[in-house]
Amino acid sequence: MNHAQKRSNFHPASSPPEDLYERYNDYITEVDDTPFFHLEKHDYVKQTFYSKDYNKLIDQVVSLYDSVSAGDQEKLKEDITDMAKSVFGESKSEQWRNLFSQSTIDFSNLSRPRVFIYYTTLYMRHEEDGKSEVNEQEYMVHRTEYAVLSDLIHAYANELASLDKTSVDDWLDDSTTPEKEDAALCFK
Repeated sequence: MNHAQKRSNFHPASSPPEDLYERYNDYITEVDDTPFFHLEKHDYVKQTFYSKDYNKLIDQVVSLYDSVSAGDQEKLKEDITDMAKSVFGESKSEQWRNLFSQSTIDFSNLSRPRVFIYYTTLYMRHEEDGKSEVNEQEYMVHRTEYAVLSDLIHAYANELASLDKTSVDDWLDDSTTPEKEDAALCFK
């Protein structure tokens, strides 16, 4: 996967959200072209609704992150809540956010581990002029799941080792959006 990231110039830990949005599909294409992963699911869910109740948006988005840890789900909830408070606290405001949780690896079946990749875009708009009020919320969550073909990886281990010298921990660090106080657009 590190090789696919490099080929697509997709680096969640160090790229701005706009670049990640542009390169996400290239990254998924590169992973798809890798014979060591089998695509099991690739879909997206898009929903638009008109309400000031951002809890509905939070619940719907977080429910789609089913393979992410409870701690990461809480961080996602906090980020969406902060965005909503910022937008709905003004008489006229509009914001787009790209939230990206690169990868979760599920080792519950050691003979067939799975990798999950999520990418989420949020939009919120609030306009109030004394007579009327417009509240719009939209999200799009892209979900991709791959089975890791570990037998094939073992068979080609020497060839793979010559491509990249990156440990799983280093790859996860480079593949996960950083958690920084001043980076409100992302979560880890």
